[in-house]
Amino acid sequence: SAQLEMERKLGKTLGLPRGAKVLDAGCGYSPVARTLTEEFGLEVTGVDLIRKRLYEGLILNQRVNMSSINLASVDYHFLPFADESFDGAYTIETLVHAHEFKLVLDEFLRVLKPGGKIVLFEYSIPKLASVPALARNLAERVIRNTGMASLPYFTHGSFPMILEGAGFENAEAEDISRNVYPSWFYLWKFAIRTTLEEFSRGKISLDNIPGSMWIWPARHKLGYNICQANKP
Repeated sequence: SAQLEMERKLGKTLGLPRGAKVLDAGCGYSPVARTLTEEFGLEVTGVDLIRKRLYEGLILNQRVNMSSINLASVDYHFLPFADESFDGAYTIETLVHAHEFKLVLDEFLRVLKPGGKIVLFEYSIPKLASVPALARNLAERVIRNTGMASLPYFTHGSFPMILEGAGFENAEAEDISRNVYPSWFYLWKFAIRTTLEEFSRGKISLDNIPGSMWIWPARHKLGYNICQANKP
């Protein structure tokens, strides 16, 4: 599946030896952690704020004999781990939800060992000030409704500067937007169907239409990036 290929791309980008300790920041029910554990032999600690997802992850991990994956209810703005605890850290579309992404990056830098690798799979957008008013208002509504507080700062081409500004080195980013178009199209079709059903029941209004409704129509303005850097 496309999701599995993305997870394998993450493992290869991390490029860490078996047994390396890795932080999954925003792990959900830990599907990525399971792939990295099974296929790359990494020791993964996942953190998330949604307890229901963590519980689902615990159950799934037990079913496939991967109880070695550590899951914790933790705010990644304030990690409870000692300095230099991890060989790697990653986010997959979760740093965008940070209220203070610079604080999160400071924490990643702190808990990584010297030479440790950070990898981010994250969206980028044009500078909102450059977008026509109607489109800008729509974008701001989607950002607000989906809790993507950091997205306005993740403008196209900005990630290397963001990472180096946070103290990382060897920062680089690859825009793979066109590679994920098929996934975006599938997500858009699914969103249309479910949104129309919910709208007919009065459960969705114009103020809370999910962001996935706009992902395909706005594909030429969106970026999807694989970003990586090292702790000095």
